[in-house]
Amino acid sequence: MQLRVSVFSSIATLLALSVLICVHASNPMPATREEWEESTTTTYEITPATKTKKTSSTTKTKKNKKEKVKKEKKQKAKKGVPAAVDTRQLMADMYQHINAFGIPEHETKLIEERGGAPTYGEIKPESLATIFNDIGVTNKDVFYDLGSGSGKTVIQAYLEFPFKKVVGVELSEKRYNYALEVLQVLRQRDLVDPARPIEFILGDFAEVPFDGATVIYMCSTCYSNELMEKLAEKFSHLKKGLHVVSLKQIPNHASYGLELVKEYRLPMTWSGPEGSPVSIYKLTKPKKAKKKRA
Repeated sequence: MQLRVSVFSSIATLLALSVLICVHASNPMPATREEWEESTTTTYEITPATKTKKTSSTTKTKKNKKEKVKKEKKQKAKKGVPAAVDTRQLMADMYQHINAFGIPEHETKLIEERGGAPTYGEIKPESLATIFNDIGVTNKDVFYDLGSGSGKTVIQAYLEFPFKKVVGVELSEKRYNYALEVLQVLRQRDLVDPARPIEFILGDFAEVPFDGATVIYMCSTCYSNELMEKLAEKFSHLKKGLHVVSLKQIPNHASYGLELVKEYRLPMTWSGPEGSPVSIYKLTKPKKAKKKRA
């Protein structure tokens, strides 16, 4: 019995040794420490991240952003125009008790001495709108009315068009005060945007600087030629692209860098069905400012 157990034990031992020999043959032990370290070190292969293509939803989002920016630009172009109001009715209400035709005698003399005309007349609202639409007014434009009277033209320009700034210059104190009264009404009705100044100046427009002017209107029917040329000289030193709207042709306009771009007849308060002549000039060759000597 003991012999049989010994035999079985020997056979088991031999089988175990055979298994070890087979394993060693297929996976021999490292001969050196370096080989062992290499055999026990796990190596990871890192592949660079690949760029994923934009999905249709990403492209759509980008498109929506572009459309939003475009819409905002359009809104900015219109910025400054007050909320929709019936401007013609509003102006009729504000001016119903104002009569700017008669002024004191001393003001009449003062205007005549400066080469102007105390005779009063106004451009009709639809005529002014036609002119501004032809020019293509934007929110970058600055408007000046030379001889602004009671301020109707300036007020209409402010309410109906996106001018960045509007200015009226008037030599008659009585008419100037009328304009201030109407401006006060606009402020009371919250129709004046602090970001878009509206200003009336009491003074001689031949002496007042036209800061930043890009559109100038003058009801110049009765202005003297001397005054017209004096004004043209001032215009010639302003920014290129300036538009000048005059109811009288500017003498020798080309010598002042002004190009006649349009002529037509439009209704005025004093004209018949045929209207009155209107000339639109554009400053294409401004004169360079003279350098002051030290």
